[in-house]
Formats: sequence, structure tokens, C-alpha cells
Amino acid sequence: MGKQGKDALSEAFGVIIRTKRNRAGLTIAELAWISGLTETYISEIENGKRNMSLDIIMKLAASFEHDEPGNLLNETPHEVYEAIRAPIQQRIDESKK
Repeated sequence: MGKQGKDALSEAFGVIIRTKRNRAGLTIAELAWISGLTETYISEIENGKRNMSLDIIMKLAASFEHDEPGNLLNETPHEVYEAIRAPIQQRIDESKK
């Protein structure tokens, strides 16, 4: 996967985490405390500025009371998919030029 693909994936995952956090009624500070990550790190994830290791994904999944990291994606609402689909498609289109 090239840099653009990783950037798009980071942005998409950031949208998912922000949506999950908001739906759970958590602030960035609360999610940071629960997950053991810093507020800055959470903010960077939500803004697509961080590539995450499996360890970080597992910590975030546990913070939302999911046993498995894959459940973060399985339970993502349709509107989140729609929100991330357009930027990803735009990057794909730009890479073809």
C-alpha cells in the first residue's frame, strides 16, 4: 500500500474513532484516560495524522467495550462509511492522473 493509501486509511479510521467516541458521549480526555493514550495522540488519530499499530487499535477497541478490534469496523454506522468514502475515492482518482 502506498503513502496515499495509508493516509486515506488513517483518515478513515480517524472518522470511525471520532464517531464512536461522540456516540459514546466521551470527550477526547475521557477516551485518553480510558485507553491509556494521550489526548494529543487521540486527536492526531481522529484527524488522520497517526498511523496506528495493532496494539493501539486493540486499546481503542477495548475502550469502546469491544472484545475484538474488527468490531470497530463491523458496527460502524452507514453514515460514517459515506463520510469516508468520498475522500478515499478522491485520492484514488487523483492517483490515476
